[in-house]
Amino acid sequence: MKIFMVEILLPESFTPEFFKLIPRQQEAIAKQFKEGKITSYSLNEDRTKLWATALATDEEGVMDLLAEWPMIKYMRPTIHGLFFHETAQVALPSISLN
Repeated sequence: MKIFMVEILLPESFTPEFFKLIPRQQEAIAKQFKEGKITSYSLNEDRTKLWATALATDEEGVMDLLAEWPMIKYMRPTIHGLFFHETAQVALPSISLN
């Protein structure tokens, strides 16, 4: 498996149809995280661009992953093969229900 960075441009304005797809998009991403196919997923502050890291054998495999996303018809992805990708393991404090 290789690692890829997917840079995604989002539409300039969002339609009601786009907003209706958000829950299904979140479910698809959660499923791919659980399967180990997507390893990160980030949205910039002004909601114009997404980044995701994906594990696949080739760019076609990445496109197959993206094809599962309900919102993909609104997105313009660019796929970049990575030599490596490192991240810090951040431990979040436990939540107290008191």
